[in-house]
Amino acid sequence: MTPKTRAEQLAEKTKRLEARQQTGAGHQEAAPSHVPHSTAAEPVLAKPVRSTLDLPPATHRDLQAWLGEAAVRLGRARVTKQDVLEAMVRRLLVDETLARLILADLKERQ
Repeated sequence: MTPKTRAEQLAEKTKRLEARQQTGAGHQEAAPSHVPHSTAAEPVLAKPVRSTLDLPPATHRDLQAWLGEAAVRLGRARVTKQDVLEAMVRRLLVDETLARLILADLKERQ
């Protein structure tokens, strides 16, 4: 048996993923209507995508203080930047008023 080329390996993997998606299609949640669907096939990601953020030192200190206060208000030992950023992104994607405010902030910084 000859070794498979990379193209053959990718084709087999694509077939396996398509088969898996078809068998699990009844169990998936419907995508929110506000999320545009791409016409190109997008790869299925198995793990979260890392995003980084650089903040000025004063803003970082203010955020750390806010996180501590949020933990007290929520009765938790701590609230992480990860928790807050995930919540903010989820909210941004569904809250049109917030999206407009963010766009206005971005426009001001140009």
